[in-house]
Amino acid sequence: AIDAEAAEAVDVAATPRASAADDVSAIDVRDGTALVQQSEAQLEEDFLSFLSVQETEGSFVTTAKGELLFRSRDDLSSLVLSFTQQKLRELAVGARALARYVGDLEGELESADEEVVSLRRQLSSRQRAAMEAEQQAGVLRQHQAELQAQLSALEATLQSTATAEAESEARAEQAAEEVMRLSGALERMRAAQAEGDEQAQAAQAAQIEAERQRVVELEERLISAEAASRSGEATRRRLLQLEAQLTAQEAATAQALAAESRRAEELEIKAESAEAQAERTSDKLAATLAESEVKAAELERLPPPPPPR
Repeated sequence: AIDAEAAEAVDVAATPRASAADDVSAIDVRDGTALVQQSEAQLEEDFLSFLSVQETEGSFVTTAKGELLFRSRDDLSSLVLSFTQQKLRELAVGARALARYVGDLEGELESADEEVVSLRRQLSSRQRAAMEAEQQAGVLRQHQAELQAQLSALEATLQSTATAEAESEARAEQAAEEVMRLSGALERMRAAQAEGDEQAQAAQAAQIEAERQRVVELEERLISAEAASRSGEATRRRLLQLEAQLTAQEAATAQALAAESRRAEELEIKAESAEAQAERTSDKLAATLAESEVKAAELERLPPPPPPR
């Protein structure tokens, strides 16, 4: 009977349970630990308590000198065997609870390790995404700088065109005044022609033709300047629109980068917490396994009962 109980305790302790431990198991583990930590004095006290119970049941009698008298060796062997079996049963219960607890801790440690690996993978992915977003933001900033340079050059060109246009308008006004002046001269030429001054008429006609040609050239230059101004203004508007789009994209990229950074920080905190939990579980498992070894040593310390006669 003793060998069967011991074998059951050893077998249970060597087979961890996969399901989660409940509060009762935790209580059993604490009780089993207390049993393992019993000293020889406590075992002696338990044995004396056991003897007092057996004495009331008539298993033996105590003399005036405090000697214990048994009816036979078989009665003595039966008493020692009963006490040993009781202790073995208590140790077996503690061993079973301890085995369940060890199994629970191993499962918890495995889950914690898997969670740490998963969080680290997510963190690595988020960090790569943040780096890509940062690179994209750099490219956008470079494009924006190039467009800003083009816009500045175009504005300078437009300013120059506006100045040239103003000068052309001034010259056109001067040409218009000159046309009016020439019209007056033409009237005078006609009057002189009526008087028969052919030489003066030819000279004035040549002068009027030259002035008209100059006015035509000024008007053509004015038209070209206005067309260039309109084209430059349209290009400027397109560049401004593109710059606004790039600015919006840069803002969106910066926002996404900030969000990725926040998620990466959160994952880092979760990963560190999971690693700390896994470390605590590992320490707890190591302590529990050490207690299990102490329990096994306690089983070996129990003296074998005397053989029955």
